[in-house]
Amino acid sequence: MQRANPEPPLVDALYTVVRRAQRLRSVRVHSSCDKAGLVLLGQLLEQGPMRLSDLASAVQLDPSTVSRQVRALCDGGFTVAVADPDDKRARRLEISAKGRAEVQAVAQELAEVLGSAVSSWPQHDVATLTALLSRLGDELAASHEARATRVTEEITQ
Repeated sequence: MQRANPEPPLVDALYTVVRRAQRLRSVRVHSSCDKAGLVLLGQLLEQGPMRLSDLASAVQLDPSTVSRQVRALCDGGFTVAVADPDDKRARRLEISAKGRAEVQAVAQELAEVLGSAVSSWPQHDVATLTALLSRLGDELAASHEARATRVTEEITQ
C-alpha cells in the first residue's frame, strides 16, 4: 500500500540533511562562483547549451535574476554565449572549460566531505543510501513532470 503523504520523520530527516549540507558547503566548499552561479553551471553541464529563458525556467527563477547571474558567469569566463542553431538571431549559453572545471572541483570537494561523513559506515549502507537517494531523485523528477503536465492541461482547457 502506497501512502499519499510521507511520514513527518522522513520530512524532518530530509530537511535536516539539506540544512546541514548547505551549512557545511558554505563553510567548506571553495568556489569562485556563488551558490546561484553554481546552480546555473550545474544545469548547463547537465542539459547542455540553453537559451537564457530556458535556463531561467529550468531553475525556476525570473529571467532578470538569471540574466544578472549569467552576466557574472560570462564575465568570469565560466560560460560563453554561442549562436543558436535553430534561430541565428538568438544566443545560447554554454558552460566553458573553466566553468566545467569549477563544477568538477566543487563536486570533488563535496565528495570528500561526504566520504568523510560516511567513512565509518559499512559499504553496503553507503550503497543503499546512494540507491535510495537516486530513486528519490527520480521519483521527485517524475512527480514534477506529472504536476507540470497537469497544470499545463488545466491552463489549456
